[in-house]
Amino acid sequence: MRASDLVEIAAALAVNGRAFIRGQGRLSDTHIHEYWSASKARHERWTRALTEYQRRTGRGTRMAQSWSRISVVMEEVFTGEILTRVWTAIACEHDRRHGLSYVSPVVRSALIAHLEARNRALSVLFDADDYDLDEVLVVNRLRCRSERWTDVLLAQLVPECDITDYAFDIKRVLDFADDFSGDSGVPDSDQAWRILEASLKSAFRTDTARQSTNADLNAQIASAILSCFRPDLWDATGVLTSLWMERMSYTTSGTQAMIDELLAVD
Repeated sequence: MRASDLVEIAAALAVNGRAFIRGQGRLSDTHIHEYWSASKARHERWTRALTEYQRRTGRGTRMAQSWSRISVVMEEVFTGEILTRVWTAIACEHDRRHGLSYVSPVVRSALIAHLEARNRALSVLFDADDYDLDEVLVVNRLRCRSERWTDVLLAQLVPECDITDYAFDIKRVLDFADDFSGDSGVPDSDQAWRILEASLKSAFRTDTARQSTNADLNAQIASAILSCFRPDLWDATGVLTSLWMERMSYTTSGTQAMIDELLAVD
């Protein structure tokens, strides 16, 4: 599963997140554990890759091939953060709304680990002065775009969800929330999904087209999150329907094939 697929899933979560927060019961311990385990494993891979790159470049090893490999990792860190922040905001608000406290520590811990990887990726990015500036700027533009889109998606959750700890720019989130809301003050889910889906594909498909080295873990993370939602809550998107949820398997290969096909549906 590519990084761009996770962005589309983040959009689906954002559009359906308000209904999830209000109506979903206790989340499965199994799915939450699966999310934590896959997130932890992915963070460890990121850390190894970024640390090894910094070690090599610190010894003066500057190769275009090394930059090409590490740039894929950085792209995944920056774009994957969209889903991590959106899901953490939704899950923590769900805990708070229902008087629970068992999911928040898990998803917050996964977010903290992701932020650690982000900081390491930023360090690599800003120290990459020996490389072609255009290549560095490509990754940096993707980072900025990911931050902006995180705020766009979090705006879908306002005012149902406290987004203070998850937004890059709170004022920007509130401005987007005002734009999304119609006369009723409530975002239109069908319209929001159509706009978001088209815009996201345009914004991320090209820059994140390369296959991730963590496709297996990305699929496991997506599977764990999607499995926390009741199938009927996906009706607004018209994409993540009951049929797909019923076919969800918990093996890496099955999950990958299902989500690849799901995301190809227009």
